[in-house]
Amino acid sequence: MEKKIRSHFGKRTKGVHRRRYKKKQPKVNETVKNVLFLKGRKTSENIRDLLTDLYLITKPNAHKLTRKNDIVPFDDETSLEFLCNKNDCGLFVFGSHTKKRPNNLIVGRVYDNHLYDMVEFGVDSLKTIHQIKGETCVDGTKPLLIFNGDGFQFEEEYKMIKNIFIDLFKGVVVQSILLTSLQKVISFTIYNDQILVRTYKTQLSKSSGKSPNVDLTDMGPNFNLTKRRIQIASSDLTKTATWVHPSLRPKKVKNVSRNKLGDKVGRIHMGKQNYNSIATRKMKAFKKKKTNNRNNNYKK
Repeated sequence: MEKKIRSHFGKRTKGVHRRRYKKKQPKVNETVKNVLFLKGRKTSENIRDLLTDLYLITKPNAHKLTRKNDIVPFDDETSLEFLCNKNDCGLFVFGSHTKKRPNNLIVGRVYDNHLYDMVEFGVDSLKTIHQIKGETCVDGTKPLLIFNGDGFQFEEEYKMIKNIFIDLFKGVVVQSILLTSLQKVISFTIYNDQILVRTYKTQLSKSSGKSPNVDLTDMGPNFNLTKRRIQIASSDLTKTATWVHPSLRPKKVKNVSRNKLGDKVGRIHMGKQNYNSIATRKMKAFKKKKTNNRNNNYKK
């Protein structure tokens, strides 16, 4: 009996490992990316408060480590990659504080258990959720992201920062959103080489027209980010990371394309037309004169 029980438990554990392995394998439809929050050897009070607030905003797709970690991401990323792989996280937010780089915040992404890209910021003028009095949103609410500034559209570094913030805060991908369920707005504004991050809670109020008014109240956290160091992924790595499965690619329609504005443009091939049969306005000048057959026979 003991041998049978042991073999039975051995098969069960193998199935558990097999299912865990399948979860970590690449999928056609990408699942929600989890965020790992961790701190370095030394952290300031502002960084600790900011990490807790960002953890509250990104819940339930977030994991927070309470212990200090001897990690320097820009020098050696092996331990950071190990922690992200262990906790099954595709994004990380790392906070530290040194004399050379005070109030330091690093946001980055991991692809195929290796570091993909990351950005280092300096945090200024922080207002936490507890410092701003008011109502907060329920955990797991999907926010509306607003990016103000031409840099997010034309500069490569700010484009990458925008892409990282979208991955960080987007949460679960949905097809449609009810206006009444929209409770949170996060705005990013470029001003004097800084990124101003503001978080608002939305409230719907009645208006005289058909559409309701949306009132924004400060919820927090509100902080300013100063760009420091940045590590961009190579072109070959971005090509493999952004590869789309053929089943998800839009089917090509013959002679149909889209212009720069996103409008659908089509090409139509017309057959040979008979202009004599087109219904136009008839005028006497264009009418053909009828020939008299009797006169022609008489002349002959």
